[in-house]
Amino acid sequence: MGLEGIKPRIEAAQNAAERARRHAQEALVELEAAGRDAAAGQVAAERGRRVAEAAQAAAEAARDAAEAAQAVAEDAVREAELAQHKLQDFLAMAAHDIRGPLTAVAGYTDILAAPNTTPASRDFALEAIQAAVAQMDRLVEDIVDAGHLGAGTFRLRPAPLDLVALVRRVAGGQQGTSDRHRLLIEAPERLEGEWDPDRVGQVMTNLISNAIKYSPAGGDIRIAVRQERDAAVVRVADRGLGIRAADVPLLFRPFTRILTSDEHQAVPGTGLGLYISHGIVEAHGGNLWATSQGTNAGSEFVVKLPLRGRE
Repeated sequence: MGLEGIKPRIEAAQNAAERARRHAQEALVELEAAGRDAAAGQVAAERGRRVAEAAQAAAEAARDAAEAAQAVAEDAVREAELAQHKLQDFLAMAAHDIRGPLTAVAGYTDILAAPNTTPASRDFALEAIQAAVAQMDRLVEDIVDAGHLGAGTFRLRPAPLDLVALVRRVAGGQQGTSDRHRLLIEAPERLEGEWDPDRVGQVMTNLISNAIKYSPAGGDIRIAVRQERDAAVVRVADRGLGIRAADVPLLFRPFTRILTSDEHQAVPGTGLGLYISHGIVEAHGGNLWATSQGTNAGSEFVVKLPLRGRE
């Protein structure tokens, strides 16, 4: 075959080679595109997995939050029911405590009105009426104080005060209410600070009278007053009925009365005294707490007051 016959075949072969090269390039481009699509698909799949995991975590968190909210709601319902029961008990106690003095006032008023009443009987009736009125006045003041504490409108009138003199004065008055108790005071000659005299006196009266009330068998009640750094500390300890461990956290809640050792009878009262005392001490920037080894083991109440009170 001559040169002229080979040349077309060479050109045809070159054309075929060129077509093959183009096809190879196109195939390579498509392969690269396919690789990119596969990588994108893998990324998308990974993102989808992370989104699914996040959705699952969010669902679990939502379930936990719902369970927590349900628990809080149940606790709130129980607290509301308990508060309502305590309020009902308080109203019943308050009505009882008011009815007693009112009955006394009515009875002694009849004595005063009787034409044959002797002067001595009149004097006795007047003293009894004054005592009953004072008892009702104390109850009303407790209710008002509890309302101010609950509303955050409680106010103090701080003034220079010798705490030792106040404690001795209160203890002297309380000693006269019982001949079965001996009040023992351990204190320095003076301990001065700035507190509301009436309110601090109210706290001391409540703690010392409680120590007498919760020691029905009598005995010693020890009252210690001392300064600890920049605070005054008063401890009132008795050997009486004591406090169950479960009751200690409840002491300073309103309308709470502690059961006696037989676990059936509570010492009479409205359940506001310790609540108000705690609020008075806190309003001074201090603290009030109690400790006890249990029933029939006595108890100790501790008041800590900054010497200069709350700014």
